[in-house]
Amino acid sequence: MQNIRSISFGELLDFLKINGEKPYRAGQIYDWLWKYCVSSFEQMNNLSQNLRELLANNFFIDSAKIIAQQISNDKTIKVVFELIDKKIVEGVIIPSEKRVTACISSQVG
Repeated sequence: MQNIRSISFGELLDFLKINGEKPYRAGQIYDWLWKYCVSSFEQMNNLSQNLRELLANNFFIDSAKIIAQQISNDKTIKVVFELIDKKIVEGVIIPSEKRVTACISSQVG
């Protein structure tokens, strides 16, 4: 099985065509993945059950799960994420008057 987020739009189009689906479905699927950030194919409720099953049988959705969140007095938000391989990464959102800074760890551990 392959992470569906790792394939290009064109590869998704080809997969759908080979499996008898309409090309516009690729746009719907990409919206679910990148605009709405779903974590399962079942959440893609404008797709047929058959298409959702086809996707689930051929792909998985790699998404991080929030396992802890802490908000400090200065409104800084620290988030701990669990990746699909069960490893942990952290991120911090630091608001200021004129901007918001996001820091995401690029190493596990």
